[in-house]
Amino acid sequence: MSEAKYKVMKFGAPWCAPCKALARSGALEKFKAAHPEIDLQIIDLAADQENPTEAESKAEDLADEYDVESIPTIIFEDEDGEELLRTSEATNLKGLEKMFTEASKKRAAKQTK
Repeated sequence: MSEAKYKVMKFGAPWCAPCKALARSGALEKFKAAHPEIDLQIIDLAADQENPTEAESKAEDLADEYDVESIPTIIFEDEDGEELLRTSEATNLKGLEKMFTEASKKRAAKQTK
C-alpha cells in the first residue's frame, strides 16, 4: 500500500439497491475527501454472470479472495493488509465515520502491542 494508513474496499453491484443508494448519497466520496489517509477502492461485481467483462472477472476474483458473501460489503484494512473491520450492511456517511473510528482504535491497539 502507498502512504495510505487504511484501505477501504466497497464491494457492490449495479443491480444492488443499497449499493445504488450509497452511490447516490455521495457518502463514500465525502468520506474519502475528509480522510486523505484512506485508499478507497470501489469494486463492482458482474452485472452479467454469464458474460462478465475482464474488469468484472477480476472483481469477482477479489470478492472470492476476501470471502465476500453479500453486498454491499465494506472492508477496512490497515497498511499491512490486516482486516480491521467489515460490514455487509447498508450505511451512510455517519456509519462510515463510526466504522473509521472503530478501525482506528483497532489499528492503534495493534501498534501498541
